[in-house]
Amino acid sequence: MDSSLLEKRHHVVHGDRSDLDKADFMTTFDIIIELIEKYKDLIIDAADNKKYLRGEDHGEQLSSTDSTPIC
Repeated sequence: MDSSLLEKRHHVVHGDRSDLDKADFMTTFDIIIELIEKYKDLIIDAADNKKYLRGEDHGEQLSSTDSTPIC
């Protein structure tokens, strides 16, 4: 993740006021939108390929007695 984005977040969280010009805002906005798009693509890929299921063929589902965590 971009260090300047984290630095800005740190200042906001700790109540520091900072000037944010239009260029800084647009850069931060572009980074956030890119991250959201990548996350969206991962979710869609997982759904399309049934990556949320367990088993060799991604078709084996957990029984109600299986307490093994999915993650």
